[in-house]
Amino acid sequence: MPAPDQLLSYAYFPPISWFVLALKEGKILLDPWENYQKQSYRNRCRILGPNGPQDLSIPVKHGGNRRIRELEISYSENWQKEHWKSLESAYRRSPYFEFYEDSLKPLYEQRPGTLRDLDRISIEIALKFMKLDISIKETEAYFPSVGIALDLRDRIHPKKTSLIKTSSYLQVFSDRLDFHSDLSILDLIFNLGPESRSYLENCSMK
Repeated sequence: MPAPDQLLSYAYFPPISWFVLALKEGKILLDPWENYQKQSYRNRCRILGPNGPQDLSIPVKHGGNRRIRELEISYSENWQKEHWKSLESAYRRSPYFEFYEDSLKPLYEQRPGTLRDLDRISIEIALKFMKLDISIKETEAYFPSVGIALDLRDRIHPKKTSLIKTSSYLQVFSDRLDFHSDLSILDLIFNLGPESRSYLENCSMK
């Protein structure tokens, strides 16, 4: 099997750059065979709260298989309730939160077994909100970086510089906070709504 041209990692409501590159490729190819990596977007998203950027992290069970496709989510704490409260606090005043709220909230009332399942649901929700008809597929095996034209599994990362150039848009707390780019796709959706797709199309790589 030849190596893919572009490969993305699973992510929880991925950052804007993730969707920009997926849109440019015209498809989403995910790797369920890679090992889970801490402090990555695989189990977290970054939103803009009243005090600045805030990471919402999904706890995972320790031990056992660490491949994304089998990694189990921990429900020992009610993190879903906390994530929803954080989203409300951050975006209740945004132009489009109420428009998408009823479609988003059920995710935080479900209990997907694996991180892979929850990440995929979050990606599908975001695509639906933006009316993006992009196919989602998985690799059938693990591919090393060698041979992949654009391996984004470790390149799109909270601690690494963004791959894209972005223009500013009005964010909820812009009256007291500087603009923060390349946040979770939810920040874009709640603030720009139907214009989110056009924003993605106008972004370019650095």
